Amino acid sequence: MFAWAFMPEGTLRSLAFVLATSSWILSLSINLNIFMRFDGYYILSGWWGIENLQRKSFSLGKWKLTEILFGLNRTAPENVSSLTRRKLVLYAWGVWIYRFFLFLAIALLVYHFFQVVGDTAFCAG
Repeated sequence: MFAWAFMPEGTLRSLAFVLATSSWILSLSINLNIFMRFDGYYILSGWWGIENLQRKSFSLGKWKLTEILFGLNRTAPENVSSLTRRKLVLYAWGVWIYRFFLFLAIALLVYHFFQVVGDTAFCAG
């Protein structure tokens, strides 16, 4: 933003503007993510009035998943209303799905990056 403010009109100033605005938007979207422990997570936790949102939701998510898969009829690990229990279970499952695809994307990026590096290393020799 600083460079954009003091540059003369032209292509370079337009590029600085695009870089600055896309950086702001990307930073805001990452920080408002509710599935990782950034600002969005704490906003959601405060809005729902639940401390340790991930810990509580993960324990309920595991409990509900084992109930669906195995039907053990165990009592829930957290004593909350059915609406809150449903929200916490859906939140936990959402976090798990989000993290699965995030880690998969990171693994694919690393695989393809090192595959290219490995191919060029063998070709150079």
